[in-house]
Amino acid sequence: SPQQRAQFVRSGTVHLLVVSGVNVAILAAAVVFLFRLFGRGPRFCWTMAALAALFYLFITGMQPSVLRAVIMVLVYALGHILGRNPDALNVLGASALMGALIDPSAVIELGYQLSYLAVLGIVVVAPALRLRAPVAPVKRSAAGVAMSWLWDSLKISLGVGLCTWPLLAYAVHMLSPIMLVSNLIAGPLVTLILLVSMAAPLAIIPGVGSLLAWPLGWLCGATTFVSAFFAEIPGGHLF
Repeated sequence: SPQQRAQFVRSGTVHLLVVSGVNVAILAAAVVFLFRLFGRGPRFCWTMAALAALFYLFITGMQPSVLRAVIMVLVYALGHILGRNPDALNVLGASALMGALIDPSAVIELGYQLSYLAVLGIVVVAPALRLRAPVAPVKRSAAGVAMSWLWDSLKISLGVGLCTWPLLAYAVHMLSPIMLVSNLIAGPLVTLILLVSMAAPLAIIPGVGSLLAWPLGWLCGATTFVSAFFAEIPGGHLF
Protein backbone atom coordinates (compact mmCIF):
# COMPACT_ATOMS: atom_id res chain seq x y z
CA SER A 1 0.00 0.00 0.00
CA PRO A 2 1.11 3.65 -0.30
CA GLN A 3 1.55 3.76 3.47
CA GLN A 4 3.77 0.68 3.50
CA ARG A 5 5.83 2.00 0.59
CA ALA A 6 6.36 5.29 2.43
CA GLN A 7 7.56 3.32 5.47
CA PHE A 8 10.08 1.40 3.38
CA VAL A 9 11.30 4.70 1.87
CA ARG A 10 11.69 6.44 5.24
CA SER A 11 13.44 3.42 6.79
CA GLY A 12 15.90 3.22 3.88
CA THR A 13 14.86 -0.32 2.92
CA VAL A 14 12.79 0.33 -0.20
CA HIS A 15 15.57 -1.02 -2.42
CA LEU A 16 14.86 -4.47 -0.97
CA LEU A 17 11.45 -4.54 -2.68
CA VAL A 18 12.70 -4.41 -6.26
CA VAL A 19 13.84 -7.24 -8.50
CA SER A 20 17.53 -6.46 -8.59
CA GLY A 21 21.07 -7.69 -8.13
CA VAL A 22 20.33 -9.52 -4.87
CA ASN A 23 17.85 -11.81 -6.61
CA VAL A 24 20.20 -12.52 -9.51
CA ALA A 25 23.19 -13.06 -7.22
CA ILE A 26 21.31 -15.57 -5.06
CA LEU A 27 20.11 -17.42 -8.15
CA ALA A 28 23.60 -17.63 -9.68
CA ALA A 29 25.18 -18.67 -6.38
CA ALA A 30 22.53 -21.35 -5.86
CA VAL A 31 23.10 -22.79 -9.34
CA VAL A 32 26.88 -22.89 -8.82
CA PHE A 33 26.47 -24.49 -5.38
CA LEU A 34 24.03 -27.09 -6.71
CA PHE A 35 26.26 -28.25 -9.55
CA ARG A 36 29.33 -28.21 -7.31
CA LEU A 37 27.51 -30.68 -5.08
CA PHE A 38 27.31 -33.00 -8.09
CA GLY A 39 31.05 -32.68 -8.64
CA ARG A 40 31.00 -30.49 -11.75
CA GLY A 41 33.92 -28.14 -12.47
CA PRO A 42 33.89 -24.36 -12.10
CA ARG A 43 33.57 -23.71 -15.84
CA PHE A 44 30.46 -25.88 -16.17
CA CYS A 45 28.95 -24.43 -12.99
CA TRP A 46 29.41 -20.83 -14.10
CA THR A 47 28.12 -21.62 -17.58
CA MET A 48 24.92 -22.94 -16.00
CA ALA A 49 24.75 -19.91 -13.71
CA ALA A 50 25.04 -17.56 -16.70
CA LEU A 51 22.27 -19.42 -18.54
CA ALA A 52 20.07 -19.33 -15.44
CA ALA A 53 20.64 -15.57 -15.12
CA LEU A 54 19.66 -15.05 -18.76
CA PHE A 55 16.52 -17.14 -18.29
CA TYR A 56 15.67 -15.10 -15.17
CA LEU A 57 16.13 -11.89 -17.16
CA PHE A 58 13.55 -12.93 -19.73
CA ILE A 59 10.94 -14.26 -17.29
CA THR A 60 11.09 -10.98 -15.29
CA GLY A 61 10.37 -8.91 -18.39
CA MET A 62 13.92 -7.61 -18.94
CA GLN A 63 13.61 -4.94 -16.28
CA PRO A 64 16.52 -2.46 -16.39
CA SER A 65 17.63 -3.26 -12.83
CA VAL A 66 17.70 -6.99 -13.61
CA LEU A 67 19.52 -6.37 -16.89
CA ARG A 68 22.31 -4.52 -15.07
CA ALA A 69 22.70 -7.35 -12.56
CA VAL A 70 22.60 -10.05 -15.23
CA ILE A 71 25.32 -8.30 -17.23
CA MET A 72 27.49 -8.30 -14.09
CA VAL A 73 26.86 -12.01 -13.58
CA LEU A 74 27.62 -12.78 -17.24
CA VAL A 75 30.91 -10.86 -17.18
CA TYR A 76 31.89 -12.46 -13.87
CA ALA A 77 30.93 -15.93 -15.13
CA LEU A 78 32.84 -15.38 -18.37
CA GLY A 79 35.97 -14.71 -16.34
CA HIS A 80 35.64 -18.08 -14.59
CA ILE A 81 34.79 -19.86 -17.85
CA LEU A 82 37.96 -18.46 -19.44
CA GLY A 83 40.03 -19.41 -16.40
CA ARG A 84 40.61 -15.81 -15.33
CA ASN A 85 40.23 -14.18 -11.93
CA PRO A 86 37.41 -11.61 -12.34
CA ASP A 87 38.19 -8.18 -10.89
CA ALA A 88 35.26 -6.46 -9.17
CA LEU A 89 35.93 -3.02 -10.65
CA ASN A 90 36.40 -4.44 -14.15
CA VAL A 91 33.10 -6.33 -13.84
CA LEU A 92 31.37 -3.18 -12.58
CA GLY A 93 32.83 -1.03 -15.35
CA ALA A 94 32.03 -3.56 -18.09
CA SER A 95 28.43 -3.79 -16.87
CA ALA A 96 28.04 0.00 -16.81
CA LEU A 97 29.52 0.33 -20.30
CA MET A 98 27.42 -2.46 -21.80
CA GLY A 99 24.29 -1.12 -20.11
CA ALA A 100 24.95 2.31 -21.60
CA LEU A 101 25.52 0.81 -25.05
CA ILE A 102 22.24 -1.12 -24.87
CA ASP A 103 20.26 1.93 -23.69
CA PRO A 104 22.22 5.21 -23.77
CA SER A 105 19.34 7.13 -22.18
CA ALA A 106 19.58 4.93 -19.07
CA VAL A 107 22.64 6.78 -17.75
CA ILE A 108 20.50 9.74 -16.69
CA GLU A 109 18.06 7.53 -14.75
CA LEU A 110 18.30 7.56 -10.96
CA GLY A 111 18.09 3.76 -10.79
CA TYR A 112 21.07 3.33 -13.13
CA GLN A 113 23.19 5.78 -11.14
CA LEU A 114 22.22 4.37 -7.75
CA SER A 115 22.88 0.78 -8.85
CA TYR A 116 26.50 1.41 -9.74
CA LEU A 117 27.13 3.81 -6.87
CA ALA A 118 25.83 1.19 -4.42
CA VAL A 119 28.03 -1.56 -5.84
CA LEU A 120 30.97 0.86 -5.84
CA GLY A 121 30.34 1.43 -2.15
CA ILE A 122 30.38 -2.33 -1.54
CA VAL A 123 33.52 -3.22 -3.51
CA VAL A 124 35.64 -0.08 -2.91
CA VAL A 125 34.48 2.03 0.04
CA ALA A 126 33.43 -0.70 2.47
CA PRO A 127 36.73 -2.65 2.28
CA ALA A 128 38.63 0.63 2.74
CA LEU A 129 36.88 1.43 6.02
CA ARG A 130 39.21 0.68 8.92
CA LEU A 131 37.21 1.67 11.96
CA ARG A 132 38.97 -0.74 14.29
CA ALA A 133 42.26 -2.61 14.48
CA PRO A 134 42.29 -5.97 12.64
CA VAL A 135 41.97 -9.02 14.86
CA ALA A 136 44.61 -11.73 14.63
CA PRO A 137 43.32 -14.88 12.91
CA VAL A 138 42.70 -17.13 15.92
CA LYS A 139 40.01 -19.63 16.73
CA ARG A 140 36.91 -17.50 17.26
CA SER A 141 33.80 -18.21 19.26
CA ALA A 142 30.31 -18.14 17.82
CA ALA A 143 29.84 -14.70 19.38
CA GLY A 144 33.04 -13.51 17.70
CA VAL A 145 31.88 -14.75 14.32
CA ALA A 146 28.52 -13.03 14.80
CA MET A 147 30.19 -9.76 15.77
CA SER A 148 32.51 -9.98 12.75
CA TRP A 149 29.51 -10.50 10.45
CA LEU A 150 27.71 -7.59 12.10
CA TRP A 151 30.73 -5.34 11.68
CA ASP A 152 31.19 -6.29 8.02
CA SER A 153 27.49 -5.68 7.36
CA LEU A 154 27.70 -2.27 9.02
CA LYS A 155 30.70 -1.34 6.86
CA ILE A 156 28.79 -2.36 3.73
CA SER A 157 25.77 -0.27 4.76
CA LEU A 158 28.02 2.70 5.49
CA GLY A 159 29.91 2.25 2.21
CA VAL A 160 26.67 2.19 0.24
CA GLY A 161 25.37 5.19 2.17
CA LEU A 162 28.47 7.32 1.60
CA CYS A 163 28.26 6.69 -2.16
CA THR A 164 24.51 7.14 -2.59
CA TRP A 165 23.46 9.77 -0.04
CA PRO A 166 24.67 12.82 -2.01
CA LEU A 167 22.72 11.71 -5.08
CA LEU A 168 19.61 10.88 -3.02
CA ALA A 169 19.75 14.25 -1.28
CA TYR A 170 19.89 15.97 -4.67
CA ALA A 171 17.32 13.79 -6.47
CA VAL A 172 14.66 12.88 -3.89
CA HIS A 173 15.47 15.44 -1.16
CA MET A 174 15.56 12.87 1.63
CA LEU A 175 18.19 10.93 3.55
CA SER A 176 17.66 7.89 5.76
CA PRO A 177 20.64 7.50 8.12
CA ILE A 178 18.64 4.83 9.92
CA MET A 179 19.34 2.54 6.94
CA LEU A 180 22.67 1.67 8.57
CA VAL A 181 20.71 -0.24 11.21
CA SER A 182 17.45 -1.13 9.43
CA ASN A 183 19.24 -2.96 6.61
CA LEU A 184 21.12 -5.13 9.09
CA ILE A 185 17.76 -6.65 10.05
CA ALA A 186 15.64 -6.29 6.91
CA GLY A 187 18.40 -7.48 4.54
CA PRO A 188 18.75 -10.99 6.01
CA LEU A 189 14.94 -11.30 6.20
CA VAL A 190 14.58 -10.55 2.48
CA THR A 191 17.43 -12.94 1.69
CA LEU A 192 15.55 -15.69 3.56
CA ILE A 193 12.38 -14.82 1.63
CA LEU A 194 14.23 -15.20 -1.67
CA LEU A 195 15.83 -18.49 -0.62
CA VAL A 196 12.50 -19.99 0.47
CA SER A 197 10.84 -18.68 -2.70
CA MET A 198 13.29 -20.67 -4.82
CA ALA A 199 11.34 -23.74 -3.74
CA ALA A 200 8.12 -22.27 -5.18
CA PRO A 201 8.08 -24.65 -8.21
CA LEU A 202 7.59 -27.50 -5.72
CA ALA A 203 4.15 -26.03 -4.92
CA ILE A 204 2.71 -28.22 -7.68
CA ILE A 205 2.99 -31.04 -5.13
CA PRO A 206 -0.16 -31.13 -2.95
CA GLY A 207 0.47 -29.59 0.47
CA VAL A 208 3.85 -28.06 -0.35
CA GLY A 209 2.30 -24.69 -1.22
CA SER A 210 0.80 -24.41 2.26
CA LEU A 211 4.13 -25.37 3.85
CA LEU A 212 5.94 -22.65 1.89
CA ALA A 213 3.24 -20.04 2.54
CA TRP A 214 3.67 -20.30 6.32
CA PRO A 215 7.34 -19.20 6.58
CA LEU A 216 6.93 -16.71 3.72
CA GLY A 217 3.97 -15.08 5.46
CA TRP A 218 5.91 -14.71 8.71
CA LEU A 219 9.04 -13.43 6.96
CA CYS A 220 7.13 -10.86 4.88
CA GLY A 221 5.25 -9.74 7.98
CA ALA A 222 8.50 -9.38 9.91
CA THR A 223 10.07 -7.34 7.09
CA THR A 224 7.07 -5.01 6.99
CA PHE A 225 7.19 -4.63 10.78
CA VAL A 226 10.91 -3.75 10.65
CA SER A 227 10.35 -1.06 8.01
CA ALA A 228 7.44 0.43 9.95
CA PHE A 229 9.41 0.43 13.22
CA PHE A 230 12.49 2.18 11.82
CA ALA A 231 10.41 4.62 9.76
CA GLU A 232 8.98 6.10 12.97
CA ILE A 233 12.29 6.57 14.82
CA PRO A 234 12.85 10.33 15.37
CA GLY A 235 15.75 11.59 13.26
CA GLY A 236 15.94 8.35 11.32
CA HIS A 237 15.11 10.14 8.08
CA LEU A 238 15.66 13.74 7.08
CA PHE A 239 13.87 15.73 4.38
